[in-house]
Amino acid sequence: MGYVYKYTHKETGKYYIGSHNGNKKDYTGSGLLWQKAKKKYGIESYHREILYEGPDYRVEEELVLKSIDAANDDMSYNMKNEALGGSFP
Repeated sequence: MGYVYKYTHKETGKYYIGSHNGNKKDYTGSGLLWQKAKKKYGIESYHREILYEGPDYRVEEELVLKSIDAANDDMSYNMKNEALGGSFP
């Protein structure tokens, strides 16, 4: 069973939304901009919340990303509104 998560910077409110299949307990995401932000600020600078848990985690992630248009939100580290798991055309 997978999950959809959201990390939000505690001071700026900038966020990253992703999903994972659940096989790594401390998974923190793999987006390119997100990786740079984690390295710069440290993961402890972010609040983590679980938005969904269940078998349709990829579908749910994409629904959330598209509903808020995260790829075009200046407050988002997401570069796309798709749940493709690290691939970027």
